[in-house]
Amino acid sequence: MSEDIKNIYEAMLHVYNKLQKVINTGEIDSSFAQYSYASETDLLNAVRPLMVEAGIVTYCSGIDNIESTIYETTKTYKGENKVSSHSKLVAKYTFRFIHVYSETSIEICAVGEGVDSTDKDAYKAATGALKYVLRQSFLLITGDDPDKDASEPITRSSNSSSYSSKKTFKKKDDLPWLNKEDRKTGNQTEDWSAIKIMIQGDKTGKECWGYIYDNYKLSRPIKAEIEDMIGLKE
Repeated sequence: MSEDIKNIYEAMLHVYNKLQKVINTGEIDSSFAQYSYASETDLLNAVRPLMVEAGIVTYCSGIDNIESTIYETTKTYKGENKVSSHSKLVAKYTFRFIHVYSETSIEICAVGEGVDSTDKDAYKAATGALKYVLRQSFLLITGDDPDKDASEPITRSSNSSSYSSKKTFKKKDDLPWLNKEDRKTGNQTEDWSAIKIMIQGDKTGKECWGYIYDNYKLSRPIKAEIEDMIGLKE
């Protein structure tokens, strides 16, 4: 099939014709925000098999207009100011899509932006740019519309926990560990993303800390970082 395709444009049309709506598995579920979204894995699962079938490969061929900023935020807790540093990176990424059999190609650009309190701003920017390029290049249907106030609401099961829910587990030993990164992909975990959004929406930090403590086991570094973000010390 792929050998019959004459150039990159026909190859991309082949992908267009076979693409279905992307199934969103990413979820943010907190008192501050509740919505589903298409994760990087969702997009790759939808597009990659069809790109292989059509003989398309892609890679980042250039990064330009890099802007890196370091800024501080201040939270006040019990009359005491807590200052946290954050890094922000914005850049234009160019991706080259190549049809391997005809050696024809096109380049598509996207802007990526990443913000982090440690050293992951560059990784987040690159991931965002890749997702946007795939979404726009193949006109993927995800239901995620940046012009809307919120995405498709999450349907909760009867035993799902929310920000203000009761304890999901009875024993501390039964709780899952809260991890920042997925060891397989190196990407930020959905749990950690949700926790950060919770902290932003919690004025005092007390409710957020209670939810985290009730639903996760924390390593010392993770516990210290959360305390730093919400300005809460025991």
